[in-house]
Amino acid sequence: MVMDAKCLLGTSTYTATEQHVSVARRWVRGLLSGHVDEETLYDVTLCAAELSDNARKHGPMGGDISVAVYLCGNVVRVEVTNDAASVTRPHVTDA
Repeated sequence: MVMDAKCLLGTSTYTATEQHVSVARRWVRGLLSGHVDEETLYDVTLCAAELSDNARKHGPMGGDISVAVYLCGNVVRVEVTNDAASVTRPHVTDA
């Protein structure tokens, strides 16, 4: 799904640390507060925190994570990226 730029509520970039994952979570919550109901706000904030923490864990040491939030009608989209140089494909392990 490609989101229309008009739907972009905001973007923010953080140093990939545990502390900044919390800052990113609070930023997403503040940005969406008043736009969505409390249940949706809780769910989206939780997802944003998990995605941010995964980007931190799996990105380069000392790198950055970027968060973008879109709201189009009743669709909320949160994109989280790290500044990893390589593109990889997910794979399933036996674990």
